[in-house]
Amino acid sequence: MTRQNIKEQGNGLILEIRDNQELLFPDIKNTSHIQVKNPRNQSLLMNNLMLNIYKEHLEGLENLMNKGVYNNPAYLFSGRTGLPITGKQYHLRFMKVKKAFLRALSMEENIGDYALLAENSWSTHIGRGVFTNFLLDLGLNPTQIAIARGQRYQLSVSIC
Repeated sequence: MTRQNIKEQGNGLILEIRDNQELLFPDIKNTSHIQVKNPRNQSLLMNNLMLNIYKEHLEGLENLMNKGVYNNPAYLFSGRTGLPITGKQYHLRFMKVKKAFLRALSMEENIGDYALLAENSWSTHIGRGVFTNFLLDLGLNPTQIAIARGQRYQLSVSIC
């Protein structure tokens, strides 16, 4: 994802999901873990919190650029080196968040949720399931959910 792939539309954002491997990772030989499976335009369900986080992120990128750490305005997610983060780096960052989340859950003495999440293997892909449940709670049908998830086939949602 590049900054140019994000378009503001009304109160929301449209993500142009495209294969930007050549631009972002020209030196990586094996890009199978960072490929785009389904190029598409994806609208985001936005709220004030998401919009504020997005704007703060862009401000942070501008600050890094002004300090000379970050030197490519195309990069949307950048590490300390100023280079875009890879899928592996993203996964490692997620695992730190997961660990902190589980620690916070255990401190709240939320035994049921903690046990479920601590005893099972999960990673970044869990967000798709949470998002699907959110859409089901909103009353969307499988076709609408497939579109919201950026899937080509309604059947993919039916088996989630």
